[in-house]
Amino acid sequence: MKSHKRLLKVFFLAVAVIAVAAAYKQFVISAPSELAKHSSTVQNIEPNGKVIIMTHSEQTNSVTHELAVHFKERLEHISNGELRVSIYGENTLGSLNDGINGISNGTFEMRLGMGPSKIMRVVTWLPSILGTSSQIIDQALASNEALKTMIEAENNADGVYLLGMMPSRYRILTNNGPVETLTDLKGMKIRTINAGIESDFWECLGAEPSAFNIEQVYMALQQGIVEAQENTIPSIVSNKIYECQTNVIRTNHKVYFDSFYINLDYYNSLTDAERTWIAAAVSDTIEFGRENLRDYERDGLETIIESGVEVSALSDTEKQKMIEIASPILVKSFAESYGADFVNDVIDQFRYEIK
Repeated sequence: MKSHKRLLKVFFLAVAVIAVAAAYKQFVISAPSELAKHSSTVQNIEPNGKVIIMTHSEQTNSVTHELAVHFKERLEHISNGELRVSIYGENTLGSLNDGINGISNGTFEMRLGMGPSKIMRVVTWLPSILGTSSQIIDQALASNEALKTMIEAENNADGVYLLGMMPSRYRILTNNGPVETLTDLKGMKIRTINAGIESDFWECLGAEPSAFNIEQVYMALQQGIVEAQENTIPSIVSNKIYECQTNVIRTNHKVYFDSFYINLDYYNSLTDAERTWIAAAVSDTIEFGRENLRDYERDGLETIIESGVEVSALSDTEKQKMIEIASPILVKSFAESYGADFVNDVIDQFRYEIK
């Protein structure tokens, strides 16, 4: 009898050990932080090809994620499976800053979205610095050779290579109430991406900014921690921000780019064929996105309107007032962070583009 009980104890102990081991294995395999720390190990999990880790910050129902999936499918097809892509969206490998820093230091191989470029950060604010339209910004980035040389040199110094970027799209304001004049911004509690230049912009217009990651915005609005936020139309839809807001105001104060960045050391380690495959997949994805960008914006706006949210636009007069107030503040903030000569050199590249 005692022998039988001992056998039962041994059996149950063995089962418990197996269960714990399985749980631990599942935890290690699924933990994003471990994947982020050991991207070189992850590359070897597929015996038939290299695995490229690509990160982005948006939801799986977003335009950004759709572009990432399209790139993955095209690259795996073009390379016949020799290059594979593992996508981590929604900042699952860390915050926005983690993603930007991670692509520079080689924690992972690729990123779709914002990168480390200081030049591009200045460029995104040109609508509120010079009144530059998104069309003129895109035109200058495509045709201004001096500007392209500046961006390439900066990216190389930051340890990244810019493979390409989507056309820019405007960031706009959402709020629980109409905004017809800048006076309506006074005292508005608004979510911003960070506590730096973003906050300086909204503070100079009288608002009260607070920084939250994109995945925290819905809850912050729902709980009344903030009453407003700013984003692109596709992001407003994919993050369901319109469910927590009554008004969308087309301020067009800033632009955003979905950009394809790759770690420079990793890129240089690739063969000529592999670099050609990646370039072809990026080019195909940008063309795919360009053809569908208007549909993304139109369909997103329809979703917002159908939900009962009122959509309006800031008048040209109020936009001009916004530029007059914000432009010197933005230039000063950038100059303090990056140096006055650097900022002026970037802005000067766009002055002649304005008709």
